[in-house]
Amino acid sequence: IPKSDRPKVELYIFSYCPYGVQALDAFAEVAKFLKDYADFYVRFFSHMHGEFERQQNMIQECIIRNYFDKYWDYAKKFAEEVFRKCYGNITCDREESKRIMQELGIDYNKIFECVQKDGEKYYNEDIQLANQLGLTGSPSFVINGVYVRNVVRTPEGIKQAVCSAFNNPPEICSQTSSSSTIQTASVSGSC
Repeated sequence: IPKSDRPKVELYIFSYCPYGVQALDAFAEVAKFLKDYADFYVRFFSHMHGEFERQQNMIQECIIRNYFDKYWDYAKKFAEEVFRKCYGNITCDREESKRIMQELGIDYNKIFECVQKDGEKYYNEDIQLANQLGLTGSPSFVINGVYVRNVVRTPEGIKQAVCSAFNNPPEICSQTSSSSTIQTASVSGSC
């Protein structure tokens, strides 16, 4: 992993890939924990599971671009409340996403307008980035522009991978990041 003063950390997923969602849940926790020290991004690059996944990819793309400060809370709620409930159902995905946005103070009309106007463009930009990196599976971790294999998909494992990318790791890297009930066992597999 190349080192930098402020690492750029990217998670490439398909929004309804079960492995991607598990990684997103842990990644969101680490992003909130290390937000003052590194830059975190989520990229979406396939809708192999169907149109409901394409829709969710674009919803999340638009939340990232319009409400980045609330995105990590949305991502965690999506992983915990919507993923299993709405898998395969485009109407459920839309309505549950709307419900979460309302809870978090995100203007869902603005997000759905963004999906209609710019969602496809944002989605295609992420697909192009993934193709340039040669990524094929969800989840894929990219740190400082390099695809990193074998990241342990727990909050602590992701934190360790990010902390290894600093020229001089901040003191917070020695603290434990996990304060939630996220599964501590490493999850493997991909879509």
